[in-house]
Amino acid sequence: MTIVSMQKIREGEPITDNYGPLFTKMCRKERLYKLEGRYWFKCSCSACVEDWPTYENMPAEVSPKNEEERDALQKLQKLDDMFYEDGLKAMEKGHVKDAIERFSKYLNEFESFKNSVASVGPYRTFHLVQDALKLCLPSNEIGRAHV
Repeated sequence: MTIVSMQKIREGEPITDNYGPLFTKMCRKERLYKLEGRYWFKCSCSACVEDWPTYENMPAEVSPKNEEERDALQKLQKLDDMFYEDGLKAMEKGHVKDAIERFSKYLNEFESFKNSVASVGPYRTFHLVQDALKLCLPSNEIGRAHV
């Protein structure tokens, strides 16, 4: 078994796993109902506590609240253009390793300024990149990748 992290893990930071109901696809009320019924706990992740929207309800554009957020959102837009779109094209052509490389670069670059956009809530493309990478990893012929 190989476990791949989608983000850097700092020393002492807990490693968590999703129990199934994804905030991007299911509203908070439904997620909490399923988690309490199946696993007997009330979820306190950021998506549940802050009631993040599903993909369907996530805004396509985010309005920055200050200059730091504006700069970070501009960097994100560049990442979208540089790595996300190219990663999708590589996936469509069946070039799994290229797609993994592009999506991984997106996530690594995002890491350098993620704290600047934390207050804007979920950023749609960031979560789409994670979902796309999850689709690619099992298809990778060596079965594992360094992200």
